[in-house]
Amino acid sequence: MVNVYPVKDVQFKVSTVGRLAVNEDDHQTIRGMENFSISFDNGIEEWKPLDAMGWSRRMMTAKSMTVGLSGKRVVNCPGNDYIAGLAYQNGNLAESNLWVIFPNGDQMTMDCVINVTACGGGSSTDIAVLEFECLSDGIPLYMRNSGDVLTPSPTLFGGDVNVSN
Repeated sequence: MVNVYPVKDVQFKVSTVGRLAVNEDDHQTIRGMENFSISFDNGIEEWKPLDAMGWSRRMMTAKSMTVGLSGKRVVNCPGNDYIAGLAYQNGNLAESNLWVIFPNGDQMTMDCVINVTACGGGSSTDIAVLEFECLSDGIPLYMRNSGDVLTPSPTLFGGDVNVSN
């Protein structure tokens, strides 16, 4: 089939120096991951103007994104070790930068707060787990393989918004 790809071809890298990353070497692959999801939380403002005869009007006014990953705890993998260590951190120490590289060459990067939800554990015959969420902190940057940037820039906003209809 054309224009589809297996999930296994998506790559994830995390900055192992938190938000202080300055080059590609600061980002390490998170090995051992088996599942991922990308979900959006959209803030929708709703109102019911008199002239709309009871029909609701809506506008999306906020967005956030969560990238969830789950897999195995891989000791001595810099990316996996870094994430596992964040299970014991708070505040700025739990902040980092995530890169998602898609098979077609598109890339998404975002500053994030890393919420480790499971690290280690399982039955006696299991391999220890590592599960975490990367919650966006600010506007992510999505770049197409062509170099086009899809993420809106704050400078693109402004002017009047007509919400009267």
